[in-house]
Amino acid sequence: MGAPFLDERFVPTLRDFGLPGVVFRRTWFEPVFSKYAGEAVPGVQLHVVDRTTYEPVRTALEMLQVVRQLYPDDLQLLPSLDLLWGSDSLRKALEAGEDPLALLPAATLDWVRPGVLLYEGISR
Repeated sequence: MGAPFLDERFVPTLRDFGLPGVVFRRTWFEPVFSKYAGEAVPGVQLHVVDRTTYEPVRTALEMLQVVRQLYPDDLQLLPSLDLLWGSDSLRKALEAGEDPLALLPAATLDWVRPGVLLYEGISR
């Protein structure tokens, strides 16, 4: 994830959350598509270090929350976020300054099916 406005505060703030199973590293890259295509932008690289404790949805919500807090004038919440989230609730929560983590339990209850979504290997 990256954007021209992300500065040296972003990664340390993410680290302060102590999110399980993931380590954040500051990086720079040049997107091949999007509005920043061809432009070197600062960003963050996520390293999943423990897949059993890593919470990808929570991590993404915390990242959005940090962007909203640190760069309120730069964050642009597009309608395409609604498609990714499945409703407009995340976009509206962020726009209202609400904690997006409040959406997490309701959003993930149906996704948690022990033994169904974890793949340990593929047998042929």
